[in-house]
Amino acid sequence: MGRTSAEDNKVDEERKVDQGRIEQNLIDDDIPQIEWRRVHESELSSSDIDWLEGNQLSLSSVMGMSAAFAKRGSVPALALAVASRDPNVRSRCLVVLLTSATSTRDNAAGRMHLSSRILENKSHTIYAFNIAPIILLLSHFHQFHFVQAIDIQSALPIKGREPLRAIKFLLGNSADVNKRGVIEHFDNFDFEETSKVLTSLVLRAWVSAFACSSETEGLDEPFAEAPLIDTTKFLDWQLYDLSKLAHDQHRQDAEKSDKTANNLASVEWSQSKQKLEAKSGRFQTRLTDRQANVVMTVGDQATGTYQVRGQVTKAAGKSAAIKTDIKLDGKAISSMTTVGRSGRTLAESERAKHVLEVLQGKVVPWDNPWLKAVNGDAAPWPEDWAAEKSRPASVEHPDYPLNSSQLHAVHHMLSTNPSTRLTLIQGPPGTGKTSVIATFVSSSISAGRGGIWLIAQSNVAVKNIAEKLFKIGFKAFKLLVSKDFKYDWHDHLYHGLDRNIIESGNFPKKGPDFKVLDGIQVILCTVSMLANPRTALRKVCFIGDDKQLPPHGTEEIEVLESIFEKTHLRDSICFLDTQYRMPPQIGAFISQEVYNSKLDSNPEHPVTSTTLACRFVDVDGANEQKSGTSWVNRKEIEAVTHLVRRLQAEGQEVRVITPYDAQRNFIEEALRNDEEGLKWQDTVFNVDSFQGNEEDFIVVSLVRTRDLGFLKSLRRTNVMLSRCKRGMYICSSRAFLIDGRGAESLAGKMAAHFGDPAWISMADLEGGNY
Repeated sequence: MGRTSAEDNKVDEERKVDQGRIEQNLIDDDIPQIEWRRVHESELSSSDIDWLEGNQLSLSSVMGMSAAFAKRGSVPALALAVASRDPNVRSRCLVVLLTSATSTRDNAAGRMHLSSRILENKSHTIYAFNIAPIILLLSHFHQFHFVQAIDIQSALPIKGREPLRAIKFLLGNSADVNKRGVIEHFDNFDFEETSKVLTSLVLRAWVSAFACSSETEGLDEPFAEAPLIDTTKFLDWQLYDLSKLAHDQHRQDAEKSDKTANNLASVEWSQSKQKLEAKSGRFQTRLTDRQANVVMTVGDQATGTYQVRGQVTKAAGKSAAIKTDIKLDGKAISSMTTVGRSGRTLAESERAKHVLEVLQGKVVPWDNPWLKAVNGDAAPWPEDWAAEKSRPASVEHPDYPLNSSQLHAVHHMLSTNPSTRLTLIQGPPGTGKTSVIATFVSSSISAGRGGIWLIAQSNVAVKNIAEKLFKIGFKAFKLLVSKDFKYDWHDHLYHGLDRNIIESGNFPKKGPDFKVLDGIQVILCTVSMLANPRTALRKVCFIGDDKQLPPHGTEEIEVLESIFEKTHLRDSICFLDTQYRMPPQIGAFISQEVYNSKLDSNPEHPVTSTTLACRFVDVDGANEQKSGTSWVNRKEIEAVTHLVRRLQAEGQEVRVITPYDAQRNFIEEALRNDEEGLKWQDTVFNVDSFQGNEEDFIVVSLVRTRDLGFLKSLRRTNVMLSRCKRGMYICSSRAFLIDGRGAESLAGKMAAHFGDPAWISMADLEGGNY
C-alpha cells in the first residue's frame, strides 16, 4: 500500500526539497522563469504532483516530458512539465530521479504516485519529442506504462524529425526560436549530476508542454488526429521485443563519440562570404552540415590562443562553409572539433520510425514470417509461399570454379524449400564469399528470377561484390551509392563502374522507375541506405562471419546478438571451408586458433612453406602514449616507415593496418613527409575500415605495449591478421608479445607459433638485414 496524504505531508515536512528556477533560452519571448523541483523516486509524494499541477495550471491536460539517459540505456532522470502561457504564472517542472531498476519497498509509493497521477492518468496527455525510446526504456528498466502519450514530430505535417523544425512550426509567428539554444539542449541527453544536464532536461520537458499548448491557429487539428500510445495494450513479450530494439539502438548511439577532431587539408577566411572555407582531409572526420556545431582553436601574436564557436552552413564533398561568431580574417586556426554525435543512417531512422508506428498501433508486426523465423517459431512460412518444384542449376564461370563448400552454399541460396528459405553462410577470411554471391546472381538471372538485392555493411564490401560480378561477365546490375561517400572522396573506387551507379538522391523512393532502373533486376547497396520496406521478400540469405568485426560501434555492446549466434539456426549454417588469400602457414594458424581447425588453405597457394610469410619487428623500448581518446606509439611509426620504404622500393603492393585512429593519422603523416616520396594515399587504415580488403603485403602496428586494449578483441585481431596475400610484418615489442600481457592475445599466440626465426631487431630493420 502507498502512503496516505497525511503521511506524505509528514514526509514533506521532514525532507529538504531540492528546487529552484531556470531562465529559458529556447524562445525569444518574455517568459517568466521556470520553477523546478527535483525528487528521488523513494521520496516522491502526492504533494509533489500537487505542486506540479498547481492551482493555476491544473486545467491543462498537456504535460511535456523529457528524459536523461545513462550510457548503458537506463533512465536515471525523468522530467514532467506543465507550461503556462500567462505571463503572470510560472511554468513548473518535476524531475524524478529513478535509481532502481525494479520496484522496491522504498520506491513503491513514489512509483504508484507517478503512475496513477500522471503516466497512467487519462486526464493528462503526455507530449514529448522522440517519445518512443523514452517510453520503451522506461518500460525496459523501470516497468512503467503510459496510457495517453503523443510523439510530437509524427503528429505534425513537417519533413524530418529535428526538434527545431517542429518547435518553429508549433509556435508559428508567435515567437522567434533560438536555434543555438534548441540544438544545445536537445543534444544533451547524457545523464550527469550537473546543473547543465538539469537545465537541458527541464527545458526539453517545458518546451514540449509550452509549444504543444500554444495558441497557433489550427494547431488542435494535428494533435486531435495524432495516434495515442498506450503501452497497456501490449503483451509483456511484445513490449520486451520493442524495448530491446530501443535499448540496442541507444547503446549504438552512445558508442558514437560526441566530439570529432576534424582533419583539415586547408582552412581560410573568405572576405566576400564572411565565412570560413575549409577542406576536410579525411572522410571519416569530414565536416558535415548534419553535425553543425564546431569549436576552433584560434591564435595570433596579439591575443594568444583562444577558442571560437561556429556552425557549418553548407558542406559538399571535402568543402565546407562555416559561420563564426567573430571575423577570423588573418587568424591561424590550429584545430577544429565537431561537437555532437553523428546522425543516424537511413536504415536506423527507418527502424526507429517502424518501432514508433508499432507503439502507435499503425503497424502490427507480430505475424511477420521473417520475424518468426529469426525468433525460432515453428513453421513460420505462409501456405501461399509455395516452394519451386526444382532448384535452378548453378551457373559457374569457367575461370572461377567453386569448391564443394561454395557449391553447397550456392545450392542453399537458390533453394526455396521451407528449410532453406532463411539461409546462413559463414565465410571466414578469404573463402570466396563474393564468388558465391556472384554465382548465385548469375544462376538466378539465368533461371528467370529477379528482384535481387545485394546488401553489405560497408561501401567497400558492396564495391567488391560489384567488381566480382564484372569479372564473371555479369553487368546487368545497379549500384546504389551515397553521394556523401562518393563525391570528392571515393570516385576512384568506382572506376569502370560509372554506368552501373545510381547516386542515392536519384533512386526511386516509391515503386519501380524504369527510366532509372531500365529493367534491372539486381541492386547493390549498403545496409545504411536500405530505407524502403521490402514487403515481398521470399528468400533471405545472410553471408558473414561472427568471428570477424560486427558493424562499427556495436562490438562493445554485449547484448547485441548476431543472427549467426541464434541457437536454432546454427546447425543449418553453410560453412565455407577453404581460404585462398593467406599463405597456408598463416591460414593454418588462424584455422587452429579461431575456427577450430575447420578452415583449410589453398594447396596451390603461390607462397609455400619454404618462405617465412609472417615476421615480427621487435620495437624495443617502445611505449604507447595517450592521444585524445586514442593511442600512439612513435617508435612503431619509425619501424612502419622503414618497412613501407623498402617494400615500395621493391615494387611491392603494401598497406598498413593499426587498431588506433591516432596512430593511423601519425603513420600517414610520416609516410607523406618521408624524403623518399612514398605513396601514402590510401595506404594506412584502421582495422575497421580495412575489413573486406586485402593486399599482397600487410604491415601491422599494434601500438600497445603495456595493456591489451583492442587486442582483447578476438574479432578485431582476426581481421587484422588475415588481410595479407603474400606476407605480413607485425610491429610490436617482443617483451610484450612473448613475455608480457600480449602473450594471451591472438597476436601473441601467433608470435609464439612462428617462434624465434620470425623476429627482426630494429638494428636489422634499419640496416636492411632481413
